[in-house]
Amino acid sequence: MQPIYRLFSYLFYPGSIAVIGFYSAKPTTADLLYWMLVMACFVLLPLVFLGIFIKMGYADSLHLPNPKQRNGLYFISVLSAFPALFYFHQNDLKLPLSWGVCVIAVLLGLWLLNRCVLKASAHMAAATGLLFFSLYSGFSLYPWLSMAVVLMPVLYASRLGLQAHTHRELWAGVAAGLVGGGLGCVI
Repeated sequence: MQPIYRLFSYLFYPGSIAVIGFYSAKPTTADLLYWMLVMACFVLLPLVFLGIFIKMGYADSLHLPNPKQRNGLYFISVLSAFPALFYFHQNDLKLPLSWGVCVIAVLLGLWLLNRCVLKASAHMAAATGLLFFSLYSGFSLYPWLSMAVVLMPVLYASRLGLQAHTHRELWAGVAAGLVGGGLGCVI
């Protein structure tokens, strides 16, 4: 089961879930610049900085087992989102801007939980935030209910099976996703 758990954890890591949200929120006029910004700001920059953190000794591994090592990556991820948010705002792309704010709110919730309480699951936070945002935004329910029924329990089981999180940490991730997704939708 370990290879299957790893597959789901790597396929549906928080950055790829953010991209799924931007795909759902994309305007009909989405162009190459939209996708370049989404990929650079929400996937590539955080991954590059994770690599730098590992190389410099600020992080032990890709999995960031130590909760304190996650704080810098959350901070960098929030900062790297701002160029895309500026572009969405300047081009009056309301739905992608709203989703980007959701992503930032979830990251800040994870940072706060990680700093004060425990290592909340970013995987569960991202999936929960996407589900909450999708339901709030009125997207077609079929793919998002499928995600709730299939993806979230599979992610939960895979993170637990890999011993990356405890039940408490996984539920804390769900809570961060609900609160962050809710704040992002309201703003």
